[in-house]
Amino acid sequence: MSILLGLSSCDDFLTTTPNDAPTRNVFWTTEADVAAGTNGMYWLFRDVIMTGEGERVLTYGDQPTGLWSNLSQINQSPSQGNYQYTFTDTYFTDWSQYYKTLNVANVVINSVPDIPWNEFDENQQNGIAEKNEYIGEALFVRAYVYFFMVRLWGEVPYVTTSVSDASETVRDIPMETEENILTNCLNDLKDAYDYLSWNDTHELRASKADRGAVQALRAHILMWKNRKNKSVIDPQNYKDAIAAIDDIEQSSKYDLQNMDNYLKIWNGGGKSIESIFEFPYSRGDGEKFSKNSIFSRFLGYPINTDRINESVFKYEKSFLDIIDKYTANGDRRRTDCWERWGEEKFQYTKKYSSITYLDVDKLNWEMDNTFVLFRLSDMYLLRAEAHYELQEYDLARAYLKKIHERAGISDTVADNIPDDQLGTEICEERMRELYLEGHNLYDWVRNGQYAGRNGYTMNRYTQEGYLWPVNSTLIIDNQYVHQTPYWTDKMQ
Repeated sequence: MSILLGLSSCDDFLTTTPNDAPTRNVFWTTEADVAAGTNGMYWLFRDVIMTGEGERVLTYGDQPTGLWSNLSQINQSPSQGNYQYTFTDTYFTDWSQYYKTLNVANVVINSVPDIPWNEFDENQQNGIAEKNEYIGEALFVRAYVYFFMVRLWGEVPYVTTSVSDASETVRDIPMETEENILTNCLNDLKDAYDYLSWNDTHELRASKADRGAVQALRAHILMWKNRKNKSVIDPQNYKDAIAAIDDIEQSSKYDLQNMDNYLKIWNGGGKSIESIFEFPYSRGDGEKFSKNSIFSRFLGYPINTDRINESVFKYEKSFLDIIDKYTANGDRRRTDCWERWGEEKFQYTKKYSSITYLDVDKLNWEMDNTFVLFRLSDMYLLRAEAHYELQEYDLARAYLKKIHERAGISDTVADNIPDDQLGTEICEERMRELYLEGHNLYDWVRNGQYAGRNGYTMNRYTQEGYLWPVNSTLIIDNQYVHQTPYWTDKMQ
């Protein structure tokens, strides 16, 4: 693994499957060892988030909102958030894979400090900086994975040590509270910020952690801590999130992609000026999505030639109305990013449409898209939300206008939104801008717009019913693991 991963170049460090998690006793003596282990960490990180060619992250973050549903299951309402079909499905309810990623991150964090700086560079200042860079990357990955799990299960076992057998990582490890886990994540990010810089880490833009990724994750964690079903809302979290986003802005490293090249954020091979952190997929590096991937299923005819009769997904009218709300006011996102609009069983979005046809009949193809975890528009809208919650309405409008302006919408639209409707408008703007990027459900939960939508009740919101059930095997294997509250009496 050291040889295979250590020799990777550009973004192809994500294409080689690691044989196993490296252990401290086997090798951690040179920079080549650390580079190999870190590349393996990123591979596992992307694999666990994107398992199923993107299906996992979208099933968690978007499907439960019911904004789209499978036409073949239209009467079964599989996206209503009931999740009965996943009760025994380890694909969505088993957290074991996440701990394999965490185990490698912990190896890097615990092992690299003991390696002399001169293994990284002959110059002491450069050697220390490069050594710290690896530690910062691992701290970011550890914080992101724990945050991802907290939004799925609330409480999970918290582990910072590394073991030789990743399957043993969480056996009989106590559950940790969400509050403590998120505090630890923020502490990791504070250290990661000091270890990293605004420069592209290892000269790879957006696909390895840097200070921009750290601050974006920090802002999301702080905002999640203040979701509306919490008994105590701390205004300082909003202020700290604003400060993190302001730091991103002041770096001058990112800018909004102009509308003429908007789709290149996902279909242009990655590294958009707007992207802060992303998972790139490149046919040139031997990566592709299959015809059965969730990304291909979001395409309709004539791009997806298999869908000549109808598209796979039907979008709900309420969602389409939000997408189309400002088209008459100049919004280009519906006209530029959607095809066959108005044809109920045929309309589809081109957000993920990087497709290469392999024959003249266009019956066989390969896809390679970029999945963006953090981008500047997300940060602007998150900041608008924080200003709104602090009743700083003019500032909230100012950041909403940045997204409107890029889309082609006149400033007067935001100016005419009453203060008491501004929060709802910002949440809807995140739906227009960030759909199919894994944010929608978390936005609803955070903003208090969960109850009353898609059949969700206030009682379910209070019980944190947006969390997923814990697979029964995890409860059997670990005496400290318990079921999430809403699912306690619902497991089969």
